[in-house]
Amino acid sequence: MEISAQFLLADPVWKLAGLLTVLLTVPSLLKWGWQVYINRVYPANKASTKPLPPGTLGYPIIGETIHFILKFAEYYHERRRKYGTIYKTHLMGRPTIRVSEAEYLKTIVNGENTIVVSQWPEATQRILGSGALSMMYGETHKIRKKYVAAAFSQKALQSYIPSFQTICRQAFADWKKRRNILAFEECKTLTFKIATKVLIGFQYDESSDLVSLFEEMMYNTFSLPINLPGFGLYKGLKAKQKVVAEIDKCLKRIEEEGSEQDFTTAMHFILHSQEGDITIPREELCEAANELLFTGHDTTSSTLCSVLMYLGKNKEYLDRLRTELRDNDLLDYEDDRVDLNVTKLNSLPFLHCVMKEVLRLAPPVGAGFRRAIKTFELGDYQVPEGWTVCFGIRETHHNSPVFSKALEFNPDRWMEEVSDLGKQETGKFNFLPFGYGGRVCIGKEYAKLLTKVFIVELCRICDWDLENEDIQMSYIPITKPKDLLPIHIYNKGGN
Repeated sequence: MEISAQFLLADPVWKLAGLLTVLLTVPSLLKWGWQVYINRVYPANKASTKPLPPGTLGYPIIGETIHFILKFAEYYHERRRKYGTIYKTHLMGRPTIRVSEAEYLKTIVNGENTIVVSQWPEATQRILGSGALSMMYGETHKIRKKYVAAAFSQKALQSYIPSFQTICRQAFADWKKRRNILAFEECKTLTFKIATKVLIGFQYDESSDLVSLFEEMMYNTFSLPINLPGFGLYKGLKAKQKVVAEIDKCLKRIEEEGSEQDFTTAMHFILHSQEGDITIPREELCEAANELLFTGHDTTSSTLCSVLMYLGKNKEYLDRLRTELRDNDLLDYEDDRVDLNVTKLNSLPFLHCVMKEVLRLAPPVGAGFRRAIKTFELGDYQVPEGWTVCFGIRETHHNSPVFSKALEFNPDRWMEEVSDLGKQETGKFNFLPFGYGGRVCIGKEYAKLLTKVFIVELCRICDWDLENEDIQMSYIPITKPKDLLPIHIYNKGGN
């Protein structure tokens, strides 16, 4: 009887121990099984003697995506500290190799169509659509890029400057009336007004839900590829459908009004660049316009907010900008005697240096995505065919030995164009805020020009103070301060 009682008492303990053993073992078994599956579907190439990079692939299907969503940019920082400048992971449904370092970036961005092709996460592909230039390949990409490039010619850019100035001045006047603003939110509104007018031809209406729809669409571009109610991709696609419908209305108006319209938009230049019977299908044209809104709004608003942040923290550089503008008769002009043009703006060296330093420290898009179309080698490791390759732009900027005290804001480093950049074979690949080569951001000159106009108008109209000096940054989907950068803004030289 005593022995039977002991076993009865012990039985629940053994059951609990067995249950704990199973619970502790199952995750390891799942990871092991997942590793076996990946090795079968995306095997390392035996023709290469080099191994896969270090790292882990996480759990079945989801990989390390949950860790990434919980930590975002910090996820990359942790992996970089642990594994170095090249490692493997599994994100957004894809086995991925993440790299940062000029030498690796050079190989990848120069390898377009030979070892890699553009490969964005599935949600990004579906939300931007097949008509987006960033989703095209080969000859199709080359032809379409020529059409879209017409919107960013010298002639086109010059025609946009008056609208840049007018909308910036209106915004600054409103900011000064309110005195205390959240800079990131205001920069988003400003760049959206500019992008909708200059790129597409919308008449901005603050009561419209277009802004919130666009934000919903863009916010979900890096979501799980699950198109079911409640998931980000589903929300993003629903919002996109409505945004594209509004774009279609604008295109119809452009076609109906023709040369009678008093303002020429980027879409005018694109439509007029089409030759003969070669035209862009309407659905793809709407998606191309949608992509222009994304690159001309979200990413540019990030840069303008960063300008306010870095100049607000470093007022000595703001004073030097004003000196340069004064020396070029650009500081105290009256509204009816404005003489800003592309050539003039590009001839201001310190303005150019400030812009480059902002883009170095806070590139709006922190990484690029490619897919390996053949197995190739990076340093001591191989990149197998079929894997996604993610190259870290921001991490390279922040950790490059080319830049002394790389995390400090110092526009003077560009006065000599960082001489080492020209001496090293991989030098220029330490600074790629707009990408490089065939996949370089086609709207980069638009973004740079708008940034320069913004800085000039800011210098002549406003002064501001940061409400919070200890600024924490968020980097996904774009670079922005976590607190949205509250500032106190007032008249230049006054209160």
